[in-house]
Amino acid sequence: MTNQSERLITLKSGLDERELHILNIELDRRRKSTGVTFALWFFLSWLGLHKFYLGRIATGVVYVVAPWVLILVFIFGFVMAESNPEAGGATAVVSGLALIAYGLWWVVDLFTIPRQVNAYNENLELEIIASLNARKQRPGLSPNPTHPE
Repeated sequence: MTNQSERLITLKSGLDERELHILNIELDRRRKSTGVTFALWFFLSWLGLHKFYLGRIATGVVYVVAPWVLILVFIFGFVMAESNPEAGGATAVVSGLALIAYGLWWVVDLFTIPRQVNAYNENLELEIIASLNARKQRPGLSPNPTHPE
């Protein structure tokens, strides 16, 4: 059992029945699906949508921008090779290797999707529990806003 899982168990044990109910409702509403993430990866990973879906905006942007930049640099390397063969060839080789690395990242992503989704959902659960605990700490606020204490 990981430290985060143990921490979740400890934090959940401090919640009363109503707070656990609220936690479960929020988790059901906001939890991410491994199946949806796989589908987004399979059909739309070139747009980085599986990363955006998991809230990893910066990584999603890299998914979208990196291949196009690397392709342009690769083409530029070949064009530049006509006037300066060493520099142009080196540029093409480096960008080509970077494209291969990007492709490997894309494949590795496939095998890490379940772990990424679990991490997202565990962090979401911690966030919701922290929110419930913050409501308990503030006088006058109820964990359930529709039924003030």
